[in-house]
Amino acid sequence: EDEFNNELWDARECLREACMTLGSHLLSWCAVDCDMNTSGRNLAEARNCFREARDLVKKQESVHQVNCKQTNDFSEDARSIRRKLLLLRGRAHVNLAIALVELSLLNSPEPVRKDLGKEAITELESAQSCASAIRARATVDETKGASKTEIAIDRLEADQLDALTNRWFGKTFWYQRRYKEALFAFEKGSTFFIDRKRSSSSDGDMQEAELELGVECFFASTSLADLALDALEKHQVVIQGHPKREECLVRGQELFSVAMDAYERASLISAGLENLKSGSSSVEDTLNDNGIVSPTEIENIMEQISSWWNEKKQGVVLRPMEDGKLGNERNALRNDLFSSGVSRLHNQSTTPVKRFTINENSSRRSSQRRQSGGGSGLSGANGTTRSRVNGGSRTSSSYPKARPAKWGDDFLPQKTLPSGETVPILPYPCVAPPLPPGFKPFYQPKK
Repeated sequence: EDEFNNELWDARECLREACMTLGSHLLSWCAVDCDMNTSGRNLAEARNCFREARDLVKKQESVHQVNCKQTNDFSEDARSIRRKLLLLRGRAHVNLAIALVELSLLNSPEPVRKDLGKEAITELESAQSCASAIRARATVDETKGASKTEIAIDRLEADQLDALTNRWFGKTFWYQRRYKEALFAFEKGSTFFIDRKRSSSSDGDMQEAELELGVECFFASTSLADLALDALEKHQVVIQGHPKREECLVRGQELFSVAMDAYERASLISAGLENLKSGSSSVEDTLNDNGIVSPTEIENIMEQISSWWNEKKQGVVLRPMEDGKLGNERNALRNDLFSSGVSRLHNQSTTPVKRFTINENSSRRSSQRRQSGGGSGLSGANGTTRSRVNGGSRTSSSYPKARPAKWGDDFLPQKTLPSGETVPILPYPCVAPPLPPGFKPFYQPKK
């Protein structure tokens, strides 16, 4: 088997893309009301899909590395492919961790939950290592003449991967009651956009990557706020008439402060995202599709929650908290998964096209809009222009097409029409073409 065969590369990549897409759909279906057994089966199947996707990317990385060494190819394209493969593997690690965490939340025995939680943390650590490796390689590749815009986009995508990883680190630690570690992870996940210096680039791909990073950091903040408020709602039952009322009030105040701090960070991120609009309708659509509200709306929500908590502390009313939470975590359309978009990169030292998928979004609701248009491009070596195509995919219009294998009528004798079109010669009566030699042993009738 020729490991460097481009058809094998494409086949592995097509399978990886299918695994990621199917796994994402299975996890999304679990958000819809269904019984525990169905959810368990879907989550287990999603876990298997993401494991397969992760292993396929590892295989692609190994093949690419060996091929580069054997052909002495260390071009810009080859280095870019290595960074993209790291991104794909990191996203597979995160999705696998999500499936493991949600599987652990079902009614599983305690030892099983602990094992699933440990495995999820291992996958998240691997995803974080991928993000760090992308940044390190981007720094080195930039000194070797790589496109500055391409490097900047890769760094933004690495930060987005890291932000989502920290969000799920936070959730995993929270479910394990490791609250200090959870708070640290959530806060770290929201700071990638807050601490980042805004780019002045007019490049559309750069702006889109920065927008996606901001949206991811926003969700890191609102996820923590939702968890803290959920705990605070349950806590109010304990407070009423409890013999250790003061102790309970202190704990409730801590949860309230955590939620308010998270909303403060969300407000800062929202303000930064508002500055990215600059009259762009596509940016505004993305913010609306993902439920990103303005700082003013966040402030109103904080006032409502504050008023509700003050009433609870005084024991004035027993009404439940109004649903003013952000992030739409309960929506069946998930905002925390990497889905798929297609990217084709050409290695200039070889003729065939190497194909692999780069996800331009985190399977958010904005992905539905992008299916009808938008996307981003790749900057190739030797001044290859970047072009926009549908479906959030990256491709270069100057890349040559791979020659497909012969199939069906291609085996028949051919003739060229005056128009220049080549068609098969179909004599009457027409019969099937002869079997290729490699197929004959499987189709010869047994004597």
